[in-house]
Amino acid sequence: MPKPPGRLTTALLETAGHMRRVGATDAATHARITRRHFGDKAIAEREAKLRVALVQGEDSGASIPFDFDAFLARKKTPPPQ
Repeated sequence: MPKPPGRLTTALLETAGHMRRVGATDAATHARITRRHFGDKAIAEREAKLRVALVQGEDSGASIPFDFDAFLARKKTPPPQ
């Protein structure tokens, strides 16, 4: 069993993930960084888990509309005292 990643590796991978989400890096660069620390087998396992989760979500039922603006308005409203 491989040892868990250290603090520096964890921070690097989190940073790479954030950079990917905001568009600072492309998918290929993110994959190179991730593959270097996790290896191809671990990436394949993560992708397989993601596929299973996507299928479960699709099989869970019909989607309902989500009003993102209303959600943000509720989050900005202070809780009642």
